[in-house]
Amino acid sequence: MTRGWHALDFNDFRAEGSVKLHITPDELVDGIVADLKKRGFPLVRRNLIIECGFDGPGCVHKDDVWYDFVLDSLVVKFSARSFEEMLLQLRGLERRTAPGGQRYFKMHGFLNCLVLTSDDRKYLLNQMQPKLQEALVQAEFEAQRFNETFVNNPHPNLYVEPRHVPRRRGIA
Repeated sequence: MTRGWHALDFNDFRAEGSVKLHITPDELVDGIVADLKKRGFPLVRRNLIIECGFDGPGCVHKDDVWYDFVLDSLVVKFSARSFEEMLLQLRGLERRTAPGGQRYFKMHGFLNCLVLTSDDRKYLLNQMQPKLQEALVQAEFEAQRFNETFVNNPHPNLYVEPRHVPRRRGIA
């Protein structure tokens, strides 16, 4: 039987602080919910999901390339520009323990996090590592295309450094 994956939402937007959306497999849901409840964040919503995306801070463009990996019934997508960062994070994750004793790993994206068993982590590492060079080339291409868009735009409030997101210079 295929495991289900859940989007666990702990934010009611009235509480102090915030917690990212937790993408969690069936067997870890109770432990994650108990852990966050103990820290003052009760579960607000829980939905079964079949797809989620992970990237770092910054803009996402409609023509960006994403790399898809399947974990049971969940398709996990990583943007080319964040692929290396996500892979490095995945390699260095420390094992955690939920209140019920379940062992897991947690990988953070900009807006959400992915809760993984040890087997999930190994599987994802083995699937992502061979794609790293391709993703780096794609990320460089996307950065060049993004920079060219702004270099060719003479707007007085923007300037561009190679491989960096444009920053505001001030009020024009």
